[in-house]
Parts: sequence; C-alpha cells; structure tokens
Amino acid sequence: MTVWTEMAAEIKKILDGAGFTAMGEYTSADSLLHSGEAIGFYGLKGYDVVDEVIGQGGKKLYTEYICHIDLRLMGKAGNDMEELQEKCESVMSELAKSEVLNVKSAKLGGAVQTLPLHRLERQAELSIGICSEEDISE
Repeated sequence: MTVWTEMAAEIKKILDGAGFTAMGEYTSADSLLHSGEAIGFYGLKGYDVVDEVIGQGGKKLYTEYICHIDLRLMGKAGNDMEELQEKCESVMSELAKSEVLNVKSAKLGGAVQTLPLHRLERQAELSIGICSEEDISE
C-alpha cells in the first residue's frame, strides 16, 4: 500500500515531536541499544476495504480503507510513569489534530513494565481512514 509511506512519515514525525525515538520495526536488540531513549515503534497491523466505487465514466476506481496501526510506546530504561504519560498524551493529542491522518479511533492501553531493562511501556491501537484512486481505463 503506497499510502503507508505517507502515514508512516506522519506517525514518525509525531513520535519524534513527543520525544520518542521513532522506529518502524521492533526488535528486542533495539530496546537494549537505545536504553537511554524513549522509543516509539509503529507498524501496519492490517487493513480493511470499506468500500469501492467505480467513478462516472468507468475510468477510475475509488477505494476506502481503514488501516489498523499498532504503536509500542516505551519509556527510557528506569524512567518514571509521569514522563511516559506526558509523552503518550502528546502523541495522542497530535494524532487527533493531524491534518494528514484521518484518525477514526485511537485506543491507548495501560502501562506495563518490560524486562530486562525495566522500561514502562504502553501500547496504542489506531484506526486510520484513507481513500485511494486508481486509473482503470486501460
């Protein structure tokens, strides 16, 4: 899905702005290598086709999707809940105000402590609506 590149860039921008080091893929090695940083992992979990319409004249196909995106928001190793909470609230606020992303729903989970670095982590689930246009005249 080519629109994913645009969505990922906006999500990265929002995570970076909130003080997270944004990464598109998660590995436990990243958690260890970046122990002094708050990390925001993001990934496309899947998508649903909501509707498809052939435009008048039969030359264009318009498709509406709902993309499901997972975020793993991890605080610095040994950080406190207040710092992570502020960063997470910033992310959720910026997602709601985004002029690039059409956020249909956003759910932020509770904090858990991960091992071995004792990071606090919160997971968020996003549903983002997008529309695509495809030329089908040929």
